[in-house]
Amino acid sequence: MKTLLLCTLIIMTSACSERWRTSDPQISGTDMMSYLQEAQGQTGTTVGATGAEISTTDPNTQVFFADAPGPMGSVSSVLAFDDLSWLGANLPDIGTVTQARVFFLDNTSSGAHQDELIIGVGTTTGSDFQYFKFFGSGQVSDGQFQVTLDNGITLISYDVDGDRFNGTIQLRAYSDNGDGTLGLVGQFSVLAGFQ
Repeated sequence: MKTLLLCTLIIMTSACSERWRTSDPQISGTDMMSYLQEAQGQTGTTVGATGAEISTTDPNTQVFFADAPGPMGSVSSVLAFDDLSWLGANLPDIGTVTQARVFFLDNTSSGAHQDELIIGVGTTTGSDFQYFKFFGSGQVSDGQFQVTLDNGITLISYDVDGDRFNGTIQLRAYSDNGDGTLGLVGQFSVLAGFQ
């Protein structure tokens, strides 16, 4: 009896150590790809675009998406940041953002992770999205994905299985504190995978 109880306890506690997120954005892959093509195609309002767009047709590309407000939550849950100053120029005040779209693309066709983060924000003063794009080369080590983007922000996710992301991920954003340590800026609470 004691052996059975001990085995049950071990199994229960080991199962609790796994990270697993789920999300249903209630949008078709076709609609999401249409939004992504719009975001990748906009250049007039794009800030921070210093890299090459990641191919969405490459089978080695994983695409993650979040949209707010809607089934994935409020704007403040999808864009969980106190301010958006890390985005750079032409910056909306976080209090004026009424809608948000986030895309994260990860391509491993070269053997390394090539990454693209696109953040779209809509404000109360206009109906169009303003897009911010950032690029970087990431890596997975000891169950942690990390990429430092071209604007200096480091994204970290623990939602990996081997060298690939799980179906739904969270990305935490960090800035350099100036002393070699990273300080949490905010997070993209949940992004649903499409490829």
